[in-house]
Amino acid sequence: MKIKSDFVTNSSSTSFLIADKSGKLDKILVKIHSDPDIIVNLFEILPNNEVTILGINKLNIMDYYDKNYVKKCKSIISKGGKVYEFSATDQGVSLVSAGFTSWGVYPEEIVENNDIIEIIKGEGGYWWMT
Repeated sequence: MKIKSDFVTNSSSTSFLIADKSGKLDKILVKIHSDPDIIVNLFEILPNNEVTILGINKLNIMDYYDKNYVKKCKSIISKGGKVYEFSATDQGVSLVSAGFTSWGVYPEEIVENNDIIEIIKGEGGYWWMT
């Protein structure tokens, strides 16, 4: 978790790397952190421009990701899996997107296919202190 205690902007965003090791899933169901009775499909609740399927070439230019994340992504892709980059923001998209920005996505929140879905990078963005 990141804590920013000096200059505070009006918005925050983060991205998650989530792998489908089978390469065949059409949904990734997760519980909402603030209300685990609510289950959403990440492909449906985040706009299309916030979901990217990563390939080996795309990973080579992603210098902002830790090299261990990139290594894990390349390994999954080379074995026929898919890695998705989900972006979330706390500005204007939806309350669900804002929630993921703050809280993140964690393995215990995956509802089904836990054996083939891997959260590579799931931590949320900032918790603001005033």
